[in-house]
Parts: sequence; structure tokens; C-alpha cells
Amino acid sequence: MLERHLHIEPSSRCSLSCPQCPRTQYLDLIAIEDCDIDATVRACTGFDVALMCGNHGDPIYHPRFHSLVSEIKSAHPNIHIRIITNGAFRTAAWWERLGGLLTGPGDIVTYSIDGLPSNNHMYRVNSKWQTIEDGINALRSVNPTVTMIWKWIYFKYNQHDIKQGIELAKQLKFNKFMLVSSVRYETGHYLTPDIPLETAQQEVLSWYK
Repeated sequence: MLERHLHIEPSSRCSLSCPQCPRTQYLDLIAIEDCDIDATVRACTGFDVALMCGNHGDPIYHPRFHSLVSEIKSAHPNIHIRIITNGAFRTAAWWERLGGLLTGPGDIVTYSIDGLPSNNHMYRVNSKWQTIEDGINALRSVNPTVTMIWKWIYFKYNQHDIKQGIELAKQLKFNKFMLVSSVRYETGHYLTPDIPLETAQQEVLSWYK
């Protein structure tokens, strides 16, 4: 069955400075803006999924993010909320509150974490690992049914760490581990891996066996 998705960019705010992110490169040209909750709730009418992502920001930094999720769920009880975030700098209590608003496995939180505690910050510049892990643990503890996905962008600095990443994802009770390649870097860039993605994907397949 086909799902009707509405892609929402809740906020242009972000705490990180990832290389070649439009927000990092053109920060002086990007205004700080947050979506209007009432207008967003109305826009969700007729959709099966509200996908909250960001090209210039991160959805969880909307100052009224809980109200946004709550009001969408209240007006559209059957809609699925799917959030893609770097996961940093929100408190455990903040994540517990969010977990109370999400209603089941159809609601998905995808954490964009590109490495281990020792090197995730090499791409996710300014990120603080402990805030990410505290939030993951808080969300899972308060809501065991929500689907959590670890999305790992494949870079040169993390190409040998995938097995460790998978093991950590299991410990943190993620449902899935997703390995993806970046579209922003070409051969010769310092972040471009020198091992084929297909080779690295074989390690991920062990997750599902």
C-alpha cells in the first residue's frame, strides 16, 4: 500500500556545523525560521506520514517541537510521525516527553550518527556524544514500541568502524542500522572512503541474519 508523505522542514535552527551543509556554507544567508504549528497541522490533512527532516536545520530544534507533534497527532490520529535528526543537545527529559507523544512502530526516529563516540564529531561538527546517547536511552526507556533507526553516512574516517557501530546500535536497542553514502563528496576528497560501499554493506547484512 502506498503511503502519502508530507515532507516538513520544521526549523532552520541547528547546533552543528557539518562540512558542505548549506546551512554551514551560507549561514549568513539563512534566516532563523520555525514553521507555524497551526498551518502545519492543516497541511497534514490527507497524508499518512508527516516526515520531519531538514535541509537547512534540524527538526528537534523547533522551540515548540513537542506541541507540533502533539497537535498533529491530535488532529490526525492515524498519521505516522517520522523524524530525522542528529539527536544532540536535547535533555533526557525532553526525549522522554517526545516518547510519550509517539504511538507505535509506525512512528520512526532516525538518528543521523556518522561514527563512534570517538569520531562522530568529525562530520557532525560540534556534536556532543553523551547528549545523543542520553536521548536515545531516554526515548527507548519510555517508549519501547517506537522504531529507532541509526543512519550512518559512510566516510573515510569511519569506514573501518562499521562492525563496532552495529554492535553499539544493538546495545542501544535500535531496530535498524542503515549505511548510506554521501552525495556531496567526490573521489579525492578527505572524507571520501576508499573502500567500495558494496564491501562495507556486507557487514551491515549481518545485522539482519
